Amino acid sequence: MFNHQIRYLDAAIPLVEQAKAALNGLSEKDFQVAKNFATPPSGVPDVFSATIFLLAGFYNEQIEVDPKSKKPKAYDWKSAQKMMQKAKRIVEQTHGFQRYLPTTNVDFVKKNYLNLEHFNAQTMANKSSAARGLCDWVINIVKYYDVIQIVEPKRQALKEAIQQLDDANAKLAKVQEQVKELNDRLAVLTADYNKAMAQLQAALDQAAKCEKRLNSANRLVKALGSENERWDQAIKMLEGQIQLLSGDVLVSAAFVSYAGPFNKRFRDVMIKDYFLKFIIDNKVPLSNNADPVKLLTDESTIAKWNQQLLPSDAVSTENGTILTNSERYPLIIDPQLQGIKWIKEKESSNNMKILRIGQKNTNRQIEFSIQAGNPCLIENMDERIDAVLMPVIARQFIIKSSGQKKIKFAGQELDVHPKFQLFLHTQLSNPHYPPEIQAEATLINFTGH
Repeated sequence: MFNHQIRYLDAAIPLVEQAKAALNGLSEKDFQVAKNFATPPSGVPDVFSATIFLLAGFYNEQIEVDPKSKKPKAYDWKSAQKMMQKAKRIVEQTHGFQRYLPTTNVDFVKKNYLNLEHFNAQTMANKSSAARGLCDWVINIVKYYDVIQIVEPKRQALKEAIQQLDDANAKLAKVQEQVKELNDRLAVLTADYNKAMAQLQAALDQAAKCEKRLNSANRLVKALGSENERWDQAIKMLEGQIQLLSGDVLVSAAFVSYAGPFNKRFRDVMIKDYFLKFIIDNKVPLSNNADPVKLLTDESTIAKWNQQLLPSDAVSTENGTILTNSERYPLIIDPQLQGIKWIKEKESSNNMKILRIGQKNTNRQIEFSIQAGNPCLIENMDERIDAVLMPVIARQFIIKSSGQKKIKFAGQELDVHPKFQLFLHTQLSNPHYPPEIQAEATLINFTGH
């Protein structure tokens, strides 16, 4: 019976800790971002409505409660925004929350919110950091409430069980005292025996350790003898590659910087008749038959691209090499949609945002991607580039004294997540972009071979 009661009590405490852990990492800024949603993402209002119901009666300065029903008078988005006006108080109220809640409020949350398909932390994480934490908190607090409903009637039974246990332990202590006297006598004899056996075992262990070390040393000496020649060859090969590094880097950088807008024929002419000729004429050390693609990538990487739907022809491989090695954001000329299929598959696990100019909430989605570190793809662009995008395309970062990157976008100064990546795409086969676009973005031509 005692163990049965303890199991119920033990089940409740982790739920509070899980609810508290769900709030770790949440800051006042996360609530500020959520509060500023004029039209919040779908599902987010449900999370805040459920939170209002659970905090009703414990947060009276921001949540008005009906004194008879104990329910909040309002739980719409406007009420949620009012609650978030004091974000610090929300964090204080929810951490370590262990209170008896009105049954009607908990039942309302169970009935109207917990069974919704989108009411989970994973879904909310893509929409709002504050909603993600509160969603997990609501789920765990309701579970805690359910356990407490079972535990409370059993507390008295537990108290009686503990008293019975104390009585039994007192009797046991007397018996154990007698046993201790006998064990003390036995311990003296056992200690002498164990000491002798320990000395014997230590000698055997030391002998085995010495033998193992000797065998390992013999194997190492033999292995080093056969590896000496291979190491010499590897050192000579690396020394030779170091001598050629300047030319290899120069041709690779020129390829990534300038070859993207051209088709296969012009790329080959550019590399052979201009890049390589210039490097050779100026006697810069260079690998034989230097190929930028082979210098910048390897077969396993290319095979992975092909699995991600990048065509296996030479032009597509070159385009993939340019895209993954350029510091500038790519602008893909892709009327046949080969490149965009690859990018969508390649970034499918990174929660990439796929947008179009003129689409509703485009700027808000870009802001979210910049701060959250999600890749962002703007597809089907024409020759006109919205001026609001230029600071992002041009990577006009502001480096603070702390080292944090920031950028001004749509009238706001945003933190730039290190993993943020922008992809631009057009279906136009022969677009004419102004020089500043060509200078700030890496044009990559998927149109012809």
